[in-house]
Amino acid sequence: MSFEWLGCSKSKWFLAIVIIGCCFSVTAEAAGNLNISASAAIVMDQQTGQVLWAKNPDWQRPIASLTKIMTAILVLELNDLDESVAISREAARTPGSSMYLRMGVDYRVRDLLHGLMLLSGNDAAVALAEHSCGSVDQFVAFMNKKAVLLGASLTSFTNPHGLPDTEHYSTAYDMALLTRHALDISEFASLVASNKAVIPDPLEAAHR
Repeated sequence: MSFEWLGCSKSKWFLAIVIIGCCFSVTAEAAGNLNISASAAIVMDQQTGQVLWAKNPDWQRPIASLTKIMTAILVLELNDLDESVAISREAARTPGSSMYLRMGVDYRVRDLLHGLMLLSGNDAAVALAEHSCGSVDQFVAFMNKKAVLLGASLTSFTNPHGLPDTEHYSTAYDMALLTRHALDISEFASLVASNKAVIPDPLEAAHR
């Protein structure tokens, strides 16, 4: 079972997504008794896509770092994990949560993905977006096209990390669709199942 959640105390709302795998089941009676404080939530069967329970599933809300699910999907589909990524000034200076990338230093895609998903690194998101499509704008355009292809019609992305923007939002239902697709990618499933990762220092490796 995979559980993704997001909370924002300033706007007093919460979004919850639960994807149930083949080893779990939720009866209609049990679903009706769910007591979830989230203002928008959904329970979806991972194999079939059947919605087992929902609460305001189509309410468009900011999604913050849940954005990185889509970022990881595209990075895994467009790149080899051992490709080298040069860190730009823009990536290194990205505000918010960070894996503290250094401008001009090269990192592997796999290490940046760990920084993206385990540290919620906004700098990693920008670096991977630039590497994948040449620019953040082109990557964001790809994010929106992919969302439409996956049926997430109530979703709009303006960046690869989730920093606030009035035109950056999704719904519990759409995020469940994206998460279901992501978990079908073996590298993504392994990534989010990890408790920790060792990310080597590229500068130390270069001096060995």
